[in-house]
Amino acid sequence: MNYKGEWLNGKRQGQGTEIIRNKSVYTGQFVQDKFGGEGIIKDLDQEDDKFLYKGGFVNGRRHGEGEINYRNGNTYKGGFFKDVYHGFGESNNLEGSSYRGEWKKGKMSGIG
Repeated sequence: MNYKGEWLNGKRQGQGTEIIRNKSVYTGQFVQDKFGGEGIIKDLDQEDDKFLYKGGFVNGRRHGEGEINYRNGNTYKGGFFKDVYHGFGESNNLEGSSYRGEWKKGKMSGIG
């Protein structure tokens, strides 16, 4: 594990930074040894402000409001529930298509 940050009773707790599989880095809050609260995931070689994911986490999963910038250029901004799109959100892809509306369990649902 490549982690720098706060600990409580032998577990990551509070603010910290962890390198993930030598590809990306998470900077943010930890709760009970998992990503929790607000955090940002970036590519390790990324020098500017571009991020892969920025937003909320619960139990190590994307949860609440967040934004994704996929490596292929596609984007999503909106709600997450247990790591999938859920609630109101907007997705855009490089081919020019977009969707703005409701999501349920990772799929477009309802009015959009």
